[in-house]
Amino acid sequence: MGNYDQQVEAWKLNLVKERIHEHGFRCGDIDEAHQDVMLAVINFKYDPEKSKGASERTALTTVIDNQLLLIKRGRARYKKNVQKYRELCVPHDLDNNLDLKHMEHQRRHELEQDVQSLISRLDPMDQRVCKKLMDGEPIFHVAKSLDMSRYDVARSVGRIREILESLTLGPVN
Repeated sequence: MGNYDQQVEAWKLNLVKERIHEHGFRCGDIDEAHQDVMLAVINFKYDPEKSKGASERTALTTVIDNQLLLIKRGRARYKKNVQKYRELCVPHDLDNNLDLKHMEHQRRHELEQDVQSLISRLDPMDQRVCKKLMDGEPIFHVAKSLDMSRYDVARSVGRIREILESLTLGPVN
């Protein structure tokens, strides 16, 4: 907390600390709240004529409480704006999100069935080459494991590509 001992009377400092705790500010927020409130306390000038019979302590308590409420409202607005932003960026309807995941899973399953159907139309050697390529093996390893030349594997890949392109109506990269 700031050093206000020279500028503010001790009872006012204690009142600020008491009110901050009364309003439920947490440890990490106390210093910031203390600084914001102390500026209002320093600028506060008690005028008995305008106080309607309230003591200086009561009037100052009202000033402190108003400052703390302003801080709380500002934080609540900030949290609300953050929540709005999150809702715009992240699907918040869990049921809708689950439906999307189910549709994605269903599409993936249908695609796997289509690929299996296409692979079944290949001759047995091309099926083995295709399976190894789908497992991520490089052409050199496919050729070695199937006891083929790299050129034979490349021709097999060409045949696989032709079949896929003819059935998908588009070029396969």
